[in-house]
Amino acid sequence: MINNGLRRKELRFLCSFLSGCLLWGSYAPEGMNVALYSLLYNGFYMLPNIIIGVVVIVALGKVAPGFLFEKE
Repeated sequence: MINNGLRRKELRFLCSFLSGCLLWGSYAPEGMNVALYSLLYNGFYMLPNIIIGVVVIVALGKVAPGFLFEKE
């Protein structure tokens, strides 16, 4: 469950990064590499989102193990 969630977030980041490079690169500051701009922009708002999501999933897994994962 955690691995699937992380993979989805990684895919979301990749898609945001690519669209930042391809579509929004014109908004990068003058002289700044478009890929670096997209990486920094998307990283600064998505990294906290990923961390909070993982913490919530782990906390739910510990508090209510049957809610997220099948009991063995």
